Amino acid sequence: MAPEIITAAAGILGKIAADPAKASAMRRTAVIKALKALHLDPHQPPKDFDSLYAYALVEELHGRPEAVLRLFQDQYVQGSFKTSFNSDDWSTLKEEIDLAVERNVETREFGHFGTDIDETLIRFIAKFQELVDRSRDPHATRIENKVDRLLDEVEKARSAEEAYRLSANPERAHVSAAERLRDDAEVWFRAVGYRIDKTWNTSRDHSALLIDVPTRRPGRFDRVVVLCVEGELGLHHLDLLDSLTQEEEAAEGWGVSQLRVSEAARRKAADSEDRLSCYSFDELIELEVDFEPYIDWLQSEVKSRMIDTRYVPLSCRKDEVDPTTGKPLDVSNYHWENGGLDRYVETWLTDPTKKHLSLLGEFGMGKSWFSLHFASKLAQAWKDAKNRGMPRPRIPLVIPLRDYAKQTSVSALLSEFFFNKHKIGLRSYDVFSVLNRMGRLLLIFDGFDEMASRIDRNTMVSNFWELAKAVEPGAKVLLSSRTEHFPEAKEARDLFEARVSTSSSGSPADGPTFEIVELVPFDDVQIEQMLGHLLGEDKVQSVMSNEDVRDLMRRPVMSELVIDALPEIESGAPVNLTRVYLYAIKRKMDRDVTSQRTFTSRADKLFFLSEISWNMLRTNELTLNFRDFPDKLRDCFGPAVESSKDLDYWEQDMRSQGMLVRNAEGDYGPSHKSLLEFFTAYKYVAELGLLAGDYLGLIPRSSRDGADSHSWSEHFALRQSDGSLPDVNTISAEPADRLAESFGRDDFNPVVYDFLASMIQEHPHFQSTLLSHIESTRSLSNCGFLGGNCANLLGHAGGTLEGADLRGVDLTGFRKVDLTQPNMSLRGTDLRGAALESVNLSAIDKRGADFSGVALKESSVLVSARSAGMAVDHPDGAITALVMETTTEELKRSILRWPTGDLSSSPEVTSLPAANDAHSAWWDGVRIFPGQSEKWWGYSDGTSTFLVSGATQEVTHQFDGCASQSIMWADREALVFSDISNPGDVGWNVVDVETREVLASPQ
Repeated sequence: MAPEIITAAAGILGKIAADPAKASAMRRTAVIKALKALHLDPHQPPKDFDSLYAYALVEELHGRPEAVLRLFQDQYVQGSFKTSFNSDDWSTLKEEIDLAVERNVETREFGHFGTDIDETLIRFIAKFQELVDRSRDPHATRIENKVDRLLDEVEKARSAEEAYRLSANPERAHVSAAERLRDDAEVWFRAVGYRIDKTWNTSRDHSALLIDVPTRRPGRFDRVVVLCVEGELGLHHLDLLDSLTQEEEAAEGWGVSQLRVSEAARRKAADSEDRLSCYSFDELIELEVDFEPYIDWLQSEVKSRMIDTRYVPLSCRKDEVDPTTGKPLDVSNYHWENGGLDRYVETWLTDPTKKHLSLLGEFGMGKSWFSLHFASKLAQAWKDAKNRGMPRPRIPLVIPLRDYAKQTSVSALLSEFFFNKHKIGLRSYDVFSVLNRMGRLLLIFDGFDEMASRIDRNTMVSNFWELAKAVEPGAKVLLSSRTEHFPEAKEARDLFEARVSTSSSGSPADGPTFEIVELVPFDDVQIEQMLGHLLGEDKVQSVMSNEDVRDLMRRPVMSELVIDALPEIESGAPVNLTRVYLYAIKRKMDRDVTSQRTFTSRADKLFFLSEISWNMLRTNELTLNFRDFPDKLRDCFGPAVESSKDLDYWEQDMRSQGMLVRNAEGDYGPSHKSLLEFFTAYKYVAELGLLAGDYLGLIPRSSRDGADSHSWSEHFALRQSDGSLPDVNTISAEPADRLAESFGRDDFNPVVYDFLASMIQEHPHFQSTLLSHIESTRSLSNCGFLGGNCANLLGHAGGTLEGADLRGVDLTGFRKVDLTQPNMSLRGTDLRGAALESVNLSAIDKRGADFSGVALKESSVLVSARSAGMAVDHPDGAITALVMETTTEELKRSILRWPTGDLSSSPEVTSLPAANDAHSAWWDGVRIFPGQSEKWWGYSDGTSTFLVSGATQEVTHQFDGCASQSIMWADREALVFSDISNPGDVGWNVVDVETREVLASPQ
């Protein structure tokens, strides 16, 4: 978003461009008038960058075509201009202009330029530099961050990290500081492709290497002597280096210290005609790796999002937990007034013994803004340190984990980050690994919850262990995630402290550990600070006086939404989180229409945004490239965009609307992921036929008496010849098979469900409507999660299944996820023959429910504090379940069997050995499983496997080892035995049940 003064200048010039003849005749007078309108002095240019840029726009581009004005108003052009000005290198700006002009050929986003852009650019740069020369303070354009405290801590942190390395590696402690520096240099040289000919000690205080450095010509090398010294590199060291270089007949000599180089030594090196050079180890690294372009991008990104001017400091909290028992002891609170999260992360960063750090918070709490804010501050400290010749802090690499879904591994994600996205000149991935181990990087992984489009426990565990591959000794990792994906704090602690694994992941003993801090909602002072960046004092007080709105704004993401929704709020309209999104979205769309920024209706925009949002969440690709717009428009609007001319109009219109923002690569997406979740929820509610009240009113020409009712998809297919949509009374439900393909195919997203519940509560018949959708699964051959998702939504919205006739329905996935369901009950519910696979019916009233003939695969069914992790339903109606109950000392396991299938009766109980470690249940082999015939079922107790007769319930076979399942091997019943002794390895055998012959194994 352009600064206000630049936007205002472009607006003034745009009006003048409409009448070029008049502008030419009275140019100087008009320029002076325009400058005064911007409160700029026509005789004295301003000091700050934005005002100077606006001044140059007026003086140089006055009377030029509007397309040229739009080009120079583009935020990426402005950012590149600022970067080029600060570095005195205009190639960055030239590249951005060339990309914009090339893109304009395809998209026409700026329009017809009607002039030579290269010549215009040269003249604009000259004008800007002229204004700088006339300004009182030409260098006041740079906004400085307060980074002195970070720089002061860097040298202390380096010393502490080295001390920690020495304690962890006794062999390193037995050599001199010069030898340690030489060893580090050797590792670095090998990583970047230099050859090591020999190493030797010249004294206790210095050590040398003879290396071959590749030249630009393939296969050619320059021989270089490298002298590593303890302490400061001084003039006398260069005398020694000079003699060593001559002795070895080397082309160059490099003197290297850990931190400091004297001025005299640098002077002598400068006078040596490139024979001798002086470097700190940081400077040695920077010979091969240039992070400056990435740093410039990072700071430009922070400014384009206005984080540098609108960021409000955050508070955080940390649960203090007894490491032995895992019990919470107390809570440490870090208030923003005392430094808050910034100070906490700064302290963590300088402590070499600390764990890595995980930052948890609900959606919209400011995790991504903090990541960019803190990274920008650290990046500025890095630049300042480089300019001052001081030790560098870690380079902050902000890596969005939403991009992980497009890659096959974290190493592929990081390679994409370095080599393609930011074009950081690393010779290989090994160079990153070395820098990481040397403590030169801070890895900020933003959005752990976005690593996969569908999140379940196993996926989260696998993703954690994938990230663990980048967490090497010496690394520092900050990992952010939504709290919604962790039903309780203990689950998050278990994961981030590497206490859980899957069969394909590493061993918990080998994993990295993260301490956890959680973001704290804004207090009233923070809310006022946030609003003060956006509103005048009277409006701030108006918002602060509304308690409901004030509570919503404890999430920073709500600030701009609340401002857009302010007219409705001030008029007394109902307020909750979902309604604020509704009001803000309606006003944004209407503003596009009334400003003639668009010609498509609000309904068309709503349909398009809902469809692409659903697809983005489903695929976890949270942006849409401009080249993909035509295909998406054809999918949504078909005949309306049949001709290429119509398609061009619609494409331009949909890309120009205010709900989407564009990045430098031409990818369009919402300003925050929660907008995708709102639009996805809206699509679901429309398809379920539950739009009502103001949510239905978001569709123009709805709730019309006498009009027909259409489904969501039908309404947009009934476009009339003039392009308009018909009147509609209500939006009716989609057919069941279509619902199964949308609402029935998707797994749980807690934010979407919150929006869904709030929306459907406006509909007077949401209970009966959702029940009818559940009942429709009886006739569907493949309904996915449709029945289970409808039941989940019903419970989350306050409904119940009590007393319902659900014979033969499919409730797969019901209560599989953690949702608030205050009134949900199955009391007296008829579930005969229902599919209850992957459901969780524990802690729910099931008195009088009929479970005859239900399918209970992988389901939990007990009303108990205990949980049933596995269940088997038998042909005779019996039900068997493996039950686990965690106490402070151990994990108790037992097998419960109900012979008649009546869960209200007392079960038969078989006790299994307890586990001393509650976490061991994930890998210690305890399980139950059905047989391939109806003759038997089986269980493993962690040591042995038992087969039980279905008729007599007596043990008929016993095996050493833990079987995980039964299978048919040709015509023979067999068991699959897993090797649980080493969780990191895959070991198994297939064993014949009757003969005990090993039928297959990995060998």
